[in-house]
Amino acid sequence: MRGFMKMLLAVAVTPAFLVGCQGQERAETKVLGTEAQVTDESGNAAEPSEKADVFDLDTLVSEAVFFANRGVYTGEECAGEGHVILKTEEDHGKVTAYVLTMYGEYQFQNEEYFVKEAGSGVIPAVMVFSTDTESEDKLISYREPEDGSGYLSSIREMFPQEQWQTCIDPPKEIRNQLRDQERAYAEAYLKELGREAKIAEFADFEHPIITDEGVEVKISNQLVGSKELADYPFWIGSKEKLEDGIRYIYAQELDKEKGRIMFRKTDYGSGNVEEEYVFDAGTGALLSKKDNNTPLTSAPSLKLNDVLSSTWAEFEVQPGDYTWNYVENGEGVGIAACGACPLEAAEGMEHLKLPRYNKLEEISYAVTCIREPDSLTVKEYDRKDVGTIDAKVLSSQVYEDVYLIALKPDRVYELVAEWDESNMEEKGFYGRASYVVVTE
Repeated sequence: MRGFMKMLLAVAVTPAFLVGCQGQERAETKVLGTEAQVTDESGNAAEPSEKADVFDLDTLVSEAVFFANRGVYTGEECAGEGHVILKTEEDHGKVTAYVLTMYGEYQFQNEEYFVKEAGSGVIPAVMVFSTDTESEDKLISYREPEDGSGYLSSIREMFPQEQWQTCIDPPKEIRNQLRDQERAYAEAYLKELGREAKIAEFADFEHPIITDEGVEVKISNQLVGSKELADYPFWIGSKEKLEDGIRYIYAQELDKEKGRIMFRKTDYGSGNVEEEYVFDAGTGALLSKKDNNTPLTSAPSLKLNDVLSSTWAEFEVQPGDYTWNYVENGEGVGIAACGACPLEAAEGMEHLKLPRYNKLEEISYAVTCIREPDSLTVKEYDRKDVGTIDAKVLSSQVYEDVYLIALKPDRVYELVAEWDESNMEEKGFYGRASYVVVTE
C-alpha cells in the first residue's frame, strides 16, 4: 500500500537519535511486544547493557525502513519514519521482527506549513536480521504484503495469526504512535533550521486551484501537464525545493484583475527571481517567459519587497527611460525607450505607502529582478519638487552587491539599473533602465 500521498494513517518517534532528515537525528521508538533474545558466545542470555552494545534491533529496524523507502518517493528535504515492533523470533543467528511501519517526506508549502508531501500510511513488514557481530550488513530480508487483492492473503502468510487483525486494522494508539515518531524527525529538522512552521498533512489546509477562480478546466489541464512547469505547485500557492544546497520557492499566482497566471521561481535567500512564466488566464497562451538561460529582450520590472513585513510585501516598478541590446537569431538588436525625467514621471504615479514600524524614519526594501543587474544607483528627491526638471538631488548611492535600499516617506526615488556590456556573451543582453518610485 505504498503510494504518493497515501496518508490515511500517520507516523512517529519519541526522543533518542539516528539519521533521518539529511543528517537529522531521530527520536527513539517505543517497542511493543517480545524483544529479541541475544546470546553471548557461550549461548547464555546477554545482560541488557551487553546486548545493547552488540545488537540494537530498534536502530536496525529504523535503518531498514529508510533503506526500503530510498528512491521510492519524490525525495523531499526531510524524511522520517515510525515503527512498532509487534513480535520477534530468534533462530540460528537470525532475528525475525514483525513490524508496523510508516514513512514520510516533508516539504515547505505556502511558507507556513511543513507538509508530508509523500510517503505511506501504516505498512506491515517482516524483517530478518543477522545477529552475527562480525557482519556489517545485518539486514537479510525486508518484505511487505502484496498490494491489491493479494494483501490479506500475504498478511496471513507472513505474520503470526495473533498479529493478523493488528496488521489489517491497526489500533488508533499505534497509528498515533507512528505518526508522532515520524513527525519527530520533522520537528528536529525545523529546530536545526531555526525555522517555525506547522507540521501538517496535505489535507490539513486548503490548496485552491485556478479552476476554483473561474479559469477553464482545459487551460488548467494544459498548465498542469506542461513539463516546463512540473516543479511548480498545482495549486495557487508555493512550495520549496533544495537544489544543489540552494533553497528555491516555486509559486503559482493568479491575478484575476489582469487576467494573468504566473509561475515564478525565487531564490529563498536573496529574493532574486530565477524564472518566470506568464500565461493569459482566458486563453492559456504564454505571454512571457524569463529565465537565466533566456536573453531578456527588454528592460525587466523591479520588485521592492518590505523586509520587515511578515508577508514580504511587494511593490512592482516598471521601467521608464531605457536602452537595451540583445542577441536574436545570432544578430544584435538594439532598442531605446525615451521617458520623462524622474520628477516629471512621478506626476500621477501610484505611490508606495511606507509602513510605520515603531516610528522608523526609513524602511528597508530588497530590490529584486528576474535577472539581477550588475549595479543599482539610487537617487533621492523631495516629493515637493514633483513636476520640476532641475530640482536638487538630496542623496545618491551606488549598490553593486546586495540591493537593500532604505526609503523615506514623501520622497521621489530614481533607481538606475545597469546590466554590463562585458557580460553580453554570457547573458545575451545588456542595457540600462531608469525606474521611479514615489513614497508617502
